[in-house]
Amino acid sequence: MATKPTLSTTKTPPKAKTGAQGSAATQASAANATRPTKATPSLPAKPAAKKKTAQTKPITTPAKALVSPVPTSAPTPSLSKQAQLIALLRSPRGGTLEQMTQLTGWQAHTVRGAISGVLRKRLGLDVQCAVGADLGKRVYRITEPVAV
Repeated sequence: MATKPTLSTTKTPPKAKTGAQGSAATQASAANATRPTKATPSLPAKPAAKKKTAQTKPITTPAKALVSPVPTSAPTPSLSKQAQLIALLRSPRGGTLEQMTQLTGWQAHTVRGAISGVLRKRLGLDVQCAVGADLGKRVYRITEPVAV
């Protein structure tokens, strides 16, 4: 229920000032005293806003994919780039820097850093570098340590 605001017309005039300014101020105050003032209306409280909820679609199960009747072999584990690099360097022909950058997608300085830091220092592999006779490029190989 909304109530109408009430107007109040009872206002006490301010005390009169003495002198010339006092008479002008008294006249202005008297004019304001006769004007009605607005009382602050008491408004009803707003109802709480409803939260918007996303409309959900009904859950449907997708059609089942066709399963091949022929059993496939066990999936081969994907080799990391480091494992691919080691496999290339353990091959009898070894690998050039260009081959290693193409295999891993690394830049040349990253491949050299991996050979020096990871393969030689951390893993303790014996990586040899020699100039290939047929290619004229440096060929890197992992040689197996000789048993004494």
